[in-house]
Formats: sequence, structure tokens, C-alpha cells
Amino acid sequence: MFGGSSGLRDDLDGGLGGSWDGLGESASTYHSENNARPIHVFHLERSDRDKNHIFVHAAAVARSLSGVNGPVVVSVLYSKSKPNVTFYTGSHAILSNMIGGGVFSKLSTTSRLSLRGVPIEFKGSSSGHYVFKTPSLGNFTWRMDQMSGSLSGLYDEAGTKIAQFRPEGLLSDTKVLEVLVPADRFMMDLVIFSAVTTRMYEKETVKQVKKIIDIVSAVTGS
Repeated sequence: MFGGSSGLRDDLDGGLGGSWDGLGESASTYHSENNARPIHVFHLERSDRDKNHIFVHAAAVARSLSGVNGPVVVSVLYSKSKPNVTFYTGSHAILSNMIGGGVFSKLSTTSRLSLRGVPIEFKGSSSGHYVFKTPSLGNFTWRMDQMSGSLSGLYDEAGTKIAQFRPEGLLSDTKVLEVLVPADRFMMDLVIFSAVTTRMYEKETVKQVKKIIDIVSAVTGS
């Protein structure tokens, strides 16, 4: 649906620019050796115009004294209508920039996504683990920290920690995504896309559960 149209760009020219230099050209490789320090760091912020539009900035671009981020490298948009999530190069949510997306299933915990034409199966669970199944790279799982209720990290099938979230500061709404392994462009896209998609899916699930609780409470009078 998202990768077959000739209108969808399959490269990163213009949209990502020099922030992605050195990430490689292959669409199916990454190095599973975990590093103590992050190799790539990204800042995730909501758009001022649309809270459902998440901008991803490369932290390699230094912030100014005013605290303003550098250019947006990719962005993810959530919608209640189909497709529920779409992934773009740059900040503009237009068809020519779209490189991925998918629909959240309301009938099961398994949803179908696509990234650069590659089909990805996304599955949630009651334990708070969110699995992304890819044809060539295997499975990747975002794990939930049961103590804090937040995502603790992204792991591959071997148990290697690929990426992690951390807050930018106590008073900041910005989330920091740290990538802990060397990765090519496709893998980097997958890490970012899976991270933001998981957060969006998680929040939407919480909203749906709250609605059900409110309905039950209204019916029972509790």
C-alpha cells in the first residue's frame, strides 16, 4: 500500500539531508554489538499545530541558545481514520514524502504495517511488550518497564538492546531516542518508526480502555 506507488520516494535525498551521512545504503543490515554510549540520538517533539504529528530531530544538529531544534529528519502522523499511522521524510505530511504507515487492528492485537515497501507485522500484548516482525531482520521488541510504565528499550531476537528512550529533562515534554548499535538507513527508519508507532498505539489503547471503563461505570452506576 505504501511502498509500491511511484510517488513514494525510496531514498533520503532532501528529506533527511546530511544528518544521515554514514548510515550506509543497504536495507537489511545492522551490527548487533551493543555499545555503552548511544551512537545516534534523536529528539521527539509534537508539532505546535497538530499534537498527533511527531517531529524527529537529529541531535547531531546543535540546538541554538533559544533551545530550538535543527531541521526535522523524519516525522510520524497519527490519525483516527485509515491509515492510522504514516511515516514521512522531513516535516511535511504529504504523499511524495511518505515512506511507511499502517492500520491498527481493532479486532486483534496484530496490525499490518509497511516501511519502504517492506511488510511489517506489529503485535501488542497484555504484558506491555510490542513486537515488530520483519521478513529479513527478524523480530524486534519494545519492552515496557513495569515499574515506571514507560518503554524501557528495543531488543532484537538475541536480546541485544538496540535503542532506548529517556526524558530530556524533568520539565521537558521532549523525548530522547538513543540508538545503541551501528545501523543502515532502513534499520534507522525501523527504530524510529517502531518507537513512535508503539507510543501512539499505547496511548490509543489506554484511551479505549478508559472509554470502556467509563461506559461500564455509567451503566452500573459505580
